[in-house]
Amino acid sequence: AFARVLMSSDRGRSWTVAETPLPANASTGIFGLAFRDPLNGVAVGGNYQAPGDSSSNVLRTRDGGVSWSLVGRSRPNGVRYGAVYARAGDGWALVAVGPSGWGYSADDGATWTFLDNLSYNTVAAAPSGLVWAAGVDGRIARFTPPVTTP
Repeated sequence: AFARVLMSSDRGRSWTVAETPLPANASTGIFGLAFRDPLNGVAVGGNYQAPGDSSSNVLRTRDGGVSWSLVGRSRPNGVRYGAVYARAGDGWALVAVGPSGWGYSADDGATWTFLDNLSYNTVAAAPSGLVWAAGVDGRIARFTPPVTTP
């Protein structure tokens, strides 16, 4: 079985399904989506019962979610629970979090830079590009991605 993405263009009155190449089962699948514009986005996930697994867990779409392709694995390795795009100069940084830590990518998830190995469950970005992550035991962290160019 493979993970699927459900999409609606009419505020939930009707839905379409996009199949992805990410394996899915009771503990494995997609846990976060992020789009930087209407066409370009990523899905992140993995196996929450194997939080440090090194399997590919980052998918990319360039057609608004109609089709998805595996682009690699996050850094640090392991399941990702959330992702967000943040402004980084004239470009974008993709930041993803999970129980094994967090990292960022300047190329839509193909390569990653490790930030730390503390556990985070959710992530959000301000219009300024400042990224906030929250995790267990009240942990809160912030990060400003380095300036990138498109």
